[in-house]
Amino acid sequence: MNKKSIIPVYIITSILIVSLIGCTNFKQIVSPVSPSSDEKKISSNTASLKTYSNARFGFSLSYPDFYAKKTESDNGDGISMESSDKLHTLKIWGGYNVTNSLGVDLLAMAKNRVSYIRHEYADDHGYQLEYGGGDDIPIIFYEVGCVTDDQQLGFIISYPEKEKENYAEIVKQMSDELMDKTTTISKTNKTDAETNTTVPEKIEEFTYSIRGETYTEKGINLKFPQLTKANNSTKADTINKAIQENIRGTLDSLRSEGKDLGALTLDLNYEIAGYAHKVLSISYQGYAHFEQVPNSVNIYRTQNIVLVDDIHTISLKDIFTINDIFIERFKTGMYSPSREDLDLEKSGVNLKEEIERQYSKQELINLFQNAEANYKLTEYGVIVSIEVPHALGDHLEMATNYESIEANMIKGSPVWKDYLFLIN
Repeated sequence: MNKKSIIPVYIITSILIVSLIGCTNFKQIVSPVSPSSDEKKISSNTASLKTYSNARFGFSLSYPDFYAKKTESDNGDGISMESSDKLHTLKIWGGYNVTNSLGVDLLAMAKNRVSYIRHEYADDHGYQLEYGGGDDIPIIFYEVGCVTDDQQLGFIISYPEKEKENYAEIVKQMSDELMDKTTTISKTNKTDAETNTTVPEKIEEFTYSIRGETYTEKGINLKFPQLTKANNSTKADTINKAIQENIRGTLDSLRSEGKDLGALTLDLNYEIAGYAHKVLSISYQGYAHFEQVPNSVNIYRTQNIVLVDDIHTISLKDIFTINDIFIERFKTGMYSPSREDLDLEKSGVNLKEEIERQYSKQELINLFQNAEANYKLTEYGVIVSIEVPHALGDHLEMATNYESIEANMIKGSPVWKDYLFLIN
């Protein structure tokens, strides 16, 4: 199957942690190829340069001034740019150090979601990644990120593969400049009696910890999450009640489906995902067995709770327009094995053909427009689940990166409030 990238080329919210010397040393890794003299140059020597300044995170970065469209995020964390032919893009962003991930951790996560990797490097202090994409025209994505103190700065630049050599100088210049900027910020953003400078004020986010709970009765073992140590106890209580109601609903639904099949045995565990501190995605996985049925059934259920504005459970159709494009992206997305002992791709299964064998396009549209459609959001894309025959594992999950379905995002949803849209 032709895998698609799932790295977020628009929003990077996982944050590296690094010391001052780390950013300085990390500068050495950026070494694109030298440009050819017989091609039109898009380089620091010939392209007109402008400077992007980010007031929220206190940094600036030069960029080639040929982008026709520029869109800054509402919350001031970055900017997206696009050429008139839509083949050249640039994303520049800043962010707070809200996790303890290292560069090597982020690279490992990215490699699980990206295909056509051309170049990779990471150490404890930062990362860089070059990978391919695009449908009709091959596109190269080049991403660099580095952190100093409590901030991360980064950019992703993309361009047609045939123009790689033309971009070599400007990519290297921007990379070097970014590392120099992070070094400067490291010195100036700390509170200092001599300079009277302070770290930019952070926007308070809803914070919490997860505590596992278990509901048990005869034959039933349900593990589910509950929020604890939250900085907003009222919000946490509302979310916890929603989770409990969803668990009861899942149990009641399974019992109703098998009411004539004897006693139910059920064992479910949970995993936590989410997007940009705005959505808490919970997936439940395990097995169900009815007394009069010979085989157990693998179960996969999800719940997605919006954490901003009014707390509520959100369905797939609330945040994406479900149409032919969305269905095609789903079918050609990246396979996300739900079990270590079952990898359909390694077993030689053509997943796109198998999906089309099980469902028509309209059946998938109807399924995903149903409020009960199972999906979860991650920092990199959406993972959607469908039911398949028992021999294939009972359910199948396909991951689609946000970049490829940006046009399907419902912009009025609070989920996408600060998303750096390239297509308007």
